[in-house]
Amino acid sequence: MNCNVQVAIDRDMAERNAYFTYVDQQPVIRLSMPLLRDTANDDEAAFVMSHEYGHLIGRHIEKKQQQALAGALLLGVIAAAATAQSTPYGSTYDSSLVSDSMELGAAAGKMAYSQSYELESDTLGTRIAYAAGYDPTAGAKFFARPESAKASAGKLSFWGTHPPDAKRVATVLATVDQINAKVGLKKVSN
Repeated sequence: MNCNVQVAIDRDMAERNAYFTYVDQQPVIRLSMPLLRDTANDDEAAFVMSHEYGHLIGRHIEKKQQQALAGALLLGVIAAAATAQSTPYGSTYDSSLVSDSMELGAAAGKMAYSQSYELESDTLGTRIAYAAGYDPTAGAKFFARPESAKASAGKLSFWGTHPPDAKRVATVLATVDQINAKVGLKKVSN
């Protein structure tokens, strides 16, 4: 895994946000100016950046791509089977419904574990921020502040990508407790 991440400010993004992605197969973390202006201290900025780095370590982009493919195939096959009709010249199915079903399946597949990935990134980000000398508990206060800029990101829904803020703060606090108790990460076999 390439852990040499390019970190920069996304000056075009008008909303308060940060993200991890790949550009030409190079890992990239971008933070917006509104987000950086909104952080109260270095601990908050470091925690946000560490959280985004957690997405790289967790391989969340690759997992979402696999889930999208599985969702698309599953709903596409179901739609094809449900609309299949035999004719004297062979079988036919509603290709428009299959295509729409595949798009819906891909979207559902991408979202299936989004909130779990966010919590995993919070856990990894807590450990990264702590190891780098920042206070992840102070950093997590970024989530705890009441703000209109958060819009619906702090609310739980099936289609929401982020869990409720209270759950995220609880995850950070529990991880800090594990760090202080010298509990390491457990290796997960694939």
